[in-house]
Amino acid sequence: MNTPIEESLTLHSHAQALERQKADLPDTGRPFRLPDAAVVSRQISELGCFISEMGDEFLFRATDQPAPEHSVRAASAFADAAEHAGQAASSLGMVAQQLAFFASTAGHRHHPEVRQARKDAAEVIDWAAETAREELQQAVTVLRQTAAIISPPSVDLRQQAALARSATAASDGSGALPSPPSAASVAAPVRSQR
Repeated sequence: MNTPIEESLTLHSHAQALERQKADLPDTGRPFRLPDAAVVSRQISELGCFISEMGDEFLFRATDQPAPEHSVRAASAFADAAEHAGQAASSLGMVAQQLAFFASTAGHRHHPEVRQARKDAAEVIDWAAETAREELQQAVTVLRQTAAIISPPSVDLRQQAALARSATAASDGSGALPSPPSAASVAAPVRSQR
């Protein structure tokens, strides 16, 4: 079972990975540019891996019964994020379909009806790429918001993780975290006056 700090760190880690994925999405820009089919294919595969990882994270928490509230929240966030990542992958699948259409009509692109169909396909690519970007942002938002609920950002996560690691190492088996020193025990140094 993960502690709230560990859950928060795991959620943040997945959110960062999805943000990197979002940054790599095709940008069709203005004027319109066709995305590279190999890049789109790789991104679909990578999203499949992310979805699988988030499914594993959900399963890990869903089978831990009875689960503490922070684990239940994390499980729900991973399920939501997996759904959004799945929608993003679906949108990239649409991009791939339109790229295949472009390839199949390359020799006939000067025919008026094919030219219009290719223009429509370009609009679908633009829309689908933007939809994928929005879905990944939703996944990131769900993960980050849940992490903030589980372990509020007012406390430095790195400091919490270090304390959790040192507490685990120094634990006497009871699992209790050592209490911080009191203000009275940490007295300010006394300066001597000369």
